[in-house]
Amino acid sequence: MNRIGLSGYPPLRSSTFGKDRRDQHRHRRGRPSARPGHRPHLRLPGLRRRADLPQSGEIDTLIGKLTAEGITAAAFPADILDRGALGQALQEAAAKFGGVDVLEYSPVAGLTTVMTTPAETEPAHVQHEMEFQLYGAIAATRAVLPAMREAGAGTLLYTTGAGSIDPVPQVGNINAAAAALRNWVINLHKELDGTGIQAAHVGIDVSIGTPAVPGFPTAQPEEISPVYWDLHTAKRDQAELVFSR
Repeated sequence: MNRIGLSGYPPLRSSTFGKDRRDQHRHRRGRPSARPGHRPHLRLPGLRRRADLPQSGEIDTLIGKLTAEGITAAAFPADILDRGALGQALQEAAAKFGGVDVLEYSPVAGLTTVMTTPAETEPAHVQHEMEFQLYGAIAATRAVLPAMREAGAGTLLYTTGAGSIDPVPQVGNINAAAAALRNWVINLHKELDGTGIQAAHVGIDVSIGTPAVPGFPTAQPEEISPVYWDLHTAKRDQAELVFSR
């Protein structure tokens, strides 16, 4: 299987930082990256959020680890905000690996953003988040969906914090964009019903790795990853799963 991961969330045994279920800490953005999968035959293309981010060494280290485990992996630097570059990187990944079977989109980690309550929010506050969360997801999907339609198979997975489902005022602008992404994904799932292509949303209702807030529920990537695997395999009829404690 060829899996593309664009994310800071670590659904498949990665070692990136987590976020809490309501996004109630400083929201960060970062690089999409390849992460280990569940099967030794997986071929994993990965994309970083930007080519010049200092975390690139982490990606190289991860690729080396995957290679040592018998998993073919590669990174394709791209800026999610540069739609042309993002599409080109996905095309290069598809060309190298003979196609993309799974796209996992998790737009977090790296860059900081301003958090606003609903009453404080100006259009620009939401627009910034929409660029990362919704528009980036749409661009990435348009790059891989035509080939999936032709093949009659594929999986599209998108991750947000659980604030997309149950929002809180402290991060009103972030929740609004995440909710827009969730809405679009669930609608995409409905549209693709019967085509052999799965589209689903994953809500993360915990901090990943270490608590974002003291005492807040946490989980390790290995505990969360089955949610993604289930949506790709046994639960392809479901449009959404939420991981929580």
